[in-house]
Amino acid sequence: EDIAALNGGNYTVTVTDIAGCSATASATVNNNTANPSASAVANDNTSCIAPFNGSVNLTTTATSYLWSNGAITKDLSALASGTYTVTVSGAGGCTATTSATVNDNTFSPTASAVAADNTSCIAPYNGSVDLTTTATSYLWSNGATTEDLAALDAGTYTVTVTDNNGCSALSSATVNNGNFIQPNISVQKAICIGQTLFVGGALQNTSGTYIDTFKTSSGCDSIVTTNLNVAALPKISIDAEKDIAFNGQQIILKGISDSTVAQYTWTPYNILNCDYCQNVIATPTTSTTFILDIVDINGCSVTAQKLINVFDSCDRKLFIPNSFSPNGDNINDEFLVFGNCIATLKLQIFNRWGEMVFETEDPNKGWDGTFKSTSQSAGIYVYSLLVTYSDRTLNYLKPKSGTITLLR
Repeated sequence: EDIAALNGGNYTVTVTDIAGCSATASATVNNNTANPSASAVANDNTSCIAPFNGSVNLTTTATSYLWSNGAITKDLSALASGTYTVTVSGAGGCTATTSATVNDNTFSPTASAVAADNTSCIAPYNGSVDLTTTATSYLWSNGATTEDLAALDAGTYTVTVTDNNGCSALSSATVNNGNFIQPNISVQKAICIGQTLFVGGALQNTSGTYIDTFKTSSGCDSIVTTNLNVAALPKISIDAEKDIAFNGQQIILKGISDSTVAQYTWTPYNILNCDYCQNVIATPTTSTTFILDIVDINGCSVTAQKLINVFDSCDRKLFIPNSFSPNGDNINDEFLVFGNCIATLKLQIFNRWGEMVFETEDPNKGWDGTFKSTSQSAGIYVYSLLVTYSDRTLNYLKPKSGTITLLR
């Protein structure tokens, strides 16, 4: 007669009595249902590590809840970032769906590391890194957990910093070795034969390559390689246009050397026109020994001397050498008669058999030890000399003879 558990709609019934008579009636069942309300609001996650702290608060007229993450509570907490959807069910079995998105609201801490150079080659080193950060914990690549680092050798140091929300950041700094480290250098040194130089840990007097290692105040090694050249002493001589001069007469003196000369020094300089030139003009008033010191490009120094005999004008003195050595060294290579105020001269030289081997009337020409272009043997020879002196208007005649020795 009655029906129940009907959904909304039109329902018609036909009834029949015992006499077979029938009648029809109808009724409309209306749906009087409503879906529950549901609204979800998310709160951002601010934690970089679990447990996260994002959340969703649900406002609804429903009485049961099923979230997309499987939760069946009304609200959600300890959420990471993401979108969370809930299906809610009301008393009539009606449902509704809503969702909310939890955003990440995390910030990495700031971190800035600044290095100071190491200036020590031996421990303890003194490089350092100063860290500026908003984080509260630190882990360095060398295992340190302090904010700043000290006593560091050269290298790159990286730190991971973490704040109270578990958020982290990286920073690094490079500690360099300062300019205290001396570079390896190579030097050229030259000394002269007979000199020594302290290199390679000892006094050296031979050419070669020597290595020295020096320790700096910072404990660093500095290696110096010295290429040492031991140079031969230069040869030097003084060439004078004449060995005898009159008082106040000018004489040219020439410095002769087989080396490249860096410096000439003549003495006594007060009677020279130049005391540092290679060739000089001397004006001696008395017999003088001239000294020439030279320094060559290797720093080697040697000395030569030359005696110039000086006579007063017209004192009619003769200087006759008793030996000479014609060996081509430009020193005493000729037998030459020297004198003051010689007007004329006749010089004859005889060997031990009485044969004349040389004759001249030129006061500036001497015997070079040859006869007919042939070098004569060493030994004693006899000379005959006739000299005429000139003193104003007077003439003097002075014959002279003696022996000379030819040296080979």
